[in-house]
Amino acid sequence: MKIKFANCSHLKSIMKLQNLVKENITNKDMLVTLSEDEILENIGNKVLCICEIEDTIVGFRSMHIPKNDYLSKYIPDTQISTHNIIYSDISIVHPDYRGLGLQKKMGEWLFERIPEGYTIIMATVHPDNIASIKDKFHHGMHIIAKDFVYGDKVRYIFLKYRDERRKCGEEIAVHVDDVYKIERLLNEGLIAVDIRDNLLIFTK
Repeated sequence: MKIKFANCSHLKSIMKLQNLVKENITNKDMLVTLSEDEILENIGNKVLCICEIEDTIVGFRSMHIPKNDYLSKYIPDTQISTHNIIYSDISIVHPDYRGLGLQKKMGEWLFERIPEGYTIIMATVHPDNIASIKDKFHHGMHIIAKDFVYGDKVRYIFLKYRDERRKCGEEIAVHVDDVYKIERLLNEGLIAVDIRDNLLIFTK
């Protein structure tokens, strides 16, 4: 297995893999795909990596440097600079290679190579995408909000301050299906920092 930054020669393979994964997803709302232009932009910014096994691309993962930021409005700190924000974007793994932890491994590789100057990492995840929720928590992100993004698609909003080591207080466990309590706690300013046995762990 080899993880490395993608280049333009990988574009067709990346698009083919993305289309394959989208076709195999039951709930299409869970995945917002990237256009060729977006992929090329991320490749140019050196924020998109691929995972190869025996010279075949079996996964890719991308960050995104937003030109039109739409997530910083959820950050409680109004003094932050939007120029420091980078998004943890799409993660794609070939169906035949799931269960090998490739999403996590690509994330670890990519997070270590976030360009200098970007100190705030944000992401969105569909509430039913437990694997991606676990992935974001693994990388030190936490849920700060839940809202409709990309039009009418409901998403958790994740945030991480680069190099932050958060100290958590008293924990409140809420089942992932308890929509009303989750939204109430988020509205009260609590954040979700982990998931255990289908329980979201909230703290202040």
